[in-house]
Amino acid sequence: MSPEAEKQPYSYRIERTKSYLLITSSGVFKSQTDVLDYADKLFREFDKWGLKSILMDERKMKHIVSNIDIYEIGKYVAERLAGDYRIAIVYDKEFFSKGGFFETVASNRSLCVRIFLDFNEAEKWLTEGD
Repeated sequence: MSPEAEKQPYSYRIERTKSYLLITSSGVFKSQTDVLDYADKLFREFDKWGLKSILMDERKMKHIVSNIDIYEIGKYVAERLAGDYRIAIVYDKEFFSKGGFFETVASNRSLCVRIFLDFNEAEKWLTEGD
């Protein structure tokens, strides 16, 4: 394992389905920097794959970030993706309220994002109209 991989507090896997990208993540976000690093990596992947529908399974992620950090992250993500993407994120119930705050911040800036506890409901919402 590389020194960079050992320092990285999270991991993710990307799978392409017929109509969306599935991002499955695990680990810990300990800071705004961790989340923004993750977001920037995913933005590059989104551009590479060319799909605008994203299903993120973050049920194995722990989010140890403040509400102020979540606000800044929501603004940052919305500025980069608003208007073009449809994103469903599945959270563990422990972090669902933080996810809900992210949804509010990003949605208020025109990002089409919804937070879910149930993977199947998230997939259904994401693929409506396919």
